[in-house]
Amino acid sequence: MMNKLFVKIQIFIAALIIFCNCEKVQTDKIEITDVKISEWLPNDTGGYVHYFQISLYDEIKDTTFKCGVFISKTTNYPDKKNHNFCFYADNMPESEMGDIKKECFTKQIDINLYEPNTTYYWRAFVKKMIQGREEFSYYDKIDNFYISVLPDVTTHTVANITCDAATLEGEVKGGKVTEKGFCLSEDNPPTLKDKYLCEGGDYFTLNIENLLSSTLYYVRAYAIHNSQDTVYGDIKIFTTAAPFAVETIGVYDITNVSAKCSGEVTGDCGFPVFIRGFCWSVSPNPTINDAHSGDSCGAGTGEFDYTMAGLKPNTQYYVKAFAMNNQTRAVEYGETLTFTTKE
Repeated sequence: MMNKLFVKIQIFIAALIIFCNCEKVQTDKIEITDVKISEWLPNDTGGYVHYFQISLYDEIKDTTFKCGVFISKTTNYPDKKNHNFCFYADNMPESEMGDIKKECFTKQIDINLYEPNTTYYWRAFVKKMIQGREEFSYYDKIDNFYISVLPDVTTHTVANITCDAATLEGEVKGGKVTEKGFCLSEDNPPTLKDKYLCEGGDYFTLNIENLLSSTLYYVRAYAIHNSQDTVYGDIKIFTTAAPFAVETIGVYDITNVSAKCSGEVTGDCGFPVFIRGFCWSVSPNPTINDAHSGDSCGAGTGEFDYTMAGLKPNTQYYVKAFAMNNQTRAVEYGETLTFTTKE
């Protein structure tokens, strides 16, 4: 009796071992052999997508399964319980199960689903239904990708241009900006070796000084994304103004009581000249505190002339042109010329 019971127990144990081994063999016979992720590619709507490609090895009959990827930004070990996204492959196999095969399934994923400038970890899986029981098999390799959205950089029009200064204006939107500013140079294109750093928000300005007068400059805003990628705005071109300068050209048509003189304002340094004229005296180095033409010679740059009247006969005079701008109210003089009225 004991022998029969012992035999039955051995048969039961053997059957249990066979059953368990069969379950194990069956479970392990669907496995991922390779996973690839493509670069970001443009789609028909102007956006970007990438593709997961999953290769499988399968030799089980009457088994349903799905393959896909778990993706997470919060853990570097994504699985069924810890993930932000779960994507299943679109093109599941249509062939009958039971044959050994290697199929490649893909999934297209839109970049807009992700947060910009964020690292995501991904892990491929197979979800199998074994006799009504759901099981997951994972690919050994866990990898990551970084969603990098570069900033949009704009160089605005240069303002407040003078003979030695200008105001630069730029704007940056999006991205993970770790540095921004302007590149300014007499060479085209300006590069980071001629950079000027800026702080502040999306809209930033820089009042740059000590420029050369009457000089052509190239400028563009820039931003460095995530301490790695440099993005430039369009190049703007501007020329600094000529320096504030006045010339006394000459004296002519001299009589015993009058003389005609001419002069020129050759530059205003970017600040409009509101008065120009001549001053004269019988003493050297005349100023506007001596006799002068008042506002009779107009304003702005360019040539002008004036007739000095009420002079004394046979007298030596000193005369020079002058101009005044409306910014500094400083008076700029030309060189002093001398002449003598007739007897």
